[in-house]
Amino acid sequence: MLLVGVAKPEQSVFDSILILCIQHVFVMLRYFHKNIYIIIQTVLEAWFEWSVLSNYESFLNNHWTIALAASVMLFAHWLYFAAAMLSLVGTSPEPESASKYLKLVKETEGIDSILRSSQDLVRRKKVTGEPPARDETKEFDV
Repeated sequence: MLLVGVAKPEQSVFDSILILCIQHVFVMLRYFHKNIYIIIQTVLEAWFEWSVLSNYESFLNNHWTIALAASVMLFAHWLYFAAAMLSLVGTSPEPESASKYLKLVKETEGIDSILRSSQDLVRRKKVTGEPPARDETKEFDV
C-alpha cells in the first residue's frame, strides 16, 4: 500500500513495522539462550502493542486498510503471546528443535558415508568387472 501510494508513509506506520523487524531478528536466540529470548520478545511485544494502540487514530486518518492491518496484527500477536504463555505452563510434545536438528545431522552424516562406500563398491565393479569381495559387502547387510 505504501508502494502504490494508497497510504502515506508516516512515522506512525513505520514504528510498528520496525518493531516487528526487530522481533524477527532475535528469533534465532531462542535456540541458544531461551530465557534471554523470552525477556527480549516480551519487551518487544509490549513495545509493539503500545505503538499500535497509541498510533491507531493516526492509522485511521491515513487509510482504513492501515487500521485494519494493525488490528489483525495486534490480534495475531495476542494469539502468539497467549500460545507462548501456555507453552511455559505446559509441556511441549515436540523436542527442542536445535537438539533434534543436530541429531538429524549426525544421522545424515552416517547415511552419507554408507552411500559413498556403496558407490565406491559399484564403481570398482564397473571398472574391474568383478564383484566386490565378500568381506566388503558384509558391512552393508541389514
